[in-house]
Amino acid sequence: MPGAASGKKGITSKKDLKNANSPVLVNAGDVQILYATNNIRQLNEKLKRIHLPVKLICLVRGTLDVSAPSFPGGHVNLSYNRSLILSSADGLRFEQVDDRNVELLVFCLDVPFIDHFFYNEKKAKSTFWERVNPAPFILTLSMKHVIYDIIKNGSCDNNISRLWLYSKIGELLALQLQQAVYHQQGNPVATAKEIALAGKVKVMLDKTPGKMPFTIISMAAQLDTNETTLKNAFKKVYGTPVFADVMHCRMGKAQRLCHEGYEISEVSKMVGYSHVSHFSTAYKKYVGVIASRLTR
Repeated sequence: MPGAASGKKGITSKKDLKNANSPVLVNAGDVQILYATNNIRQLNEKLKRIHLPVKLICLVRGTLDVSAPSFPGGHVNLSYNRSLILSSADGLRFEQVDDRNVELLVFCLDVPFIDHFFYNEKKAKSTFWERVNPAPFILTLSMKHVIYDIIKNGSCDNNISRLWLYSKIGELLALQLQQAVYHQQGNPVATAKEIALAGKVKVMLDKTPGKMPFTIISMAAQLDTNETTLKNAFKKVYGTPVFADVMHCRMGKAQRLCHEGYEISEVSKMVGYSHVSHFSTAYKKYVGVIASRLTR
């Protein structure tokens, strides 16, 4: 978001967030966003003082035991890359189950905040809760992009930043519902083995962001699987094909380099293209504008 605010109400740097004493990222009355990297005790203490009933939990890293009186059995185990939305979460509490690092966001929302998305359509709202509450879903790549955008730019310092933030939360809710509908239509849910395999692929891709370091066949061979199994597992877990994930990272990096003033020929090489013309065509198709306009 252009002009992201700095100051007490919004922290614009992820590095700053990790060093912050308070888990509060945004406090806007009907919306409060808590961010935690291992400071789970502080997060639990803060949750006790927040009386907004709707909670959207997004666990990026680690594993947590999530407990609340409304849960069947009293608690649920939430692993990394999972999200959970609750219509009523009084007494919500988190507990780390191992020594691995944890990173999560908790969106605390008032009921009217959810209601205004449905324009008094009671049936649509009821269907939404039936589909998303309280089963955990995969935290897809699209959801992660929205989350990290909120971590970096989230604030409510003025009406524009508040409107931007509300739109991002609405996007998260829509992505959650989309995934719920996808599964209810009989589409397959990722198994623990597929989640582990997709995670290994993501680690390989993240070592060289914006480039395709291996062919899918070679990656499958290194991971002792086959191409079809690898592609299916990645799509189930991250909600996007392997190549689409690489392209998203590649074009995102290209956008940043263009805005920083690099020449098109330099950007092309830095994101793995041998020919400038191929890069320009791909950039225009993916981003919607000609890359040369951004370097002027």
